[in-house]
Amino acid sequence: MTTPISSNPETVETKRQNFNITLEQEAKLNWLRDAIAAPNTKEIILRSLKLSKKITQVCKPFLNKHLTRTSSII
Repeated sequence: MTTPISSNPETVETKRQNFNITLEQEAKLNWLRDAIAAPNTKEIILRSLKLSKKITQVCKPFLNKHLTRTSSII
């Protein structure tokens, strides 16, 4: 369930329900928080998404080339 916390449609933010995590997942989040110097869980997620996007952008040309080459061999 989401609840709008702003009435302006251009700046609408939503507050979502919390989610449950295991102790192992919490330990991983804490490790990642320290590793990337994130102040909170939200920032861990946002920075991780940004990094994942960048890695995908950098690797995609290589993967496309590799997959095309592999598929032409088969």
